[in-house]
Amino acid sequence: MKVVERYLMKFWQRLAGSTGLTVATGPSVLALYSCGTVSGDKGSQVMGFPSSYVGPSSNFLTPTERDPNFEILKTIYREPYWVASLEMDRWDVHINPMLDI
Repeated sequence: MKVVERYLMKFWQRLAGSTGLTVATGPSVLALYSCGTVSGDKGSQVMGFPSSYVGPSSNFLTPTERDPNFEILKTIYREPYWVASLEMDRWDVHINPMLDI
């Protein structure tokens, strides 16, 4: 029996005796349960495309004219009103002497 299955069995036994699901164990048990696999099921899993798969042909043509709807919904950038409040008043008078030391 796998460790996950043992943990799930222990959890379900405790859950049957308690009145509610705890916040800490509920999501972790569901995550472990969804990630678990049955050991005998490995033969039925397909890894990647089958050998008979043929990929799509590359037939992309670059456009010759500009799309009329390109950035049609893009708004004009306006600097937020609060940016100026972050700037220090007369910073060159105060900061430059500190950096020259």
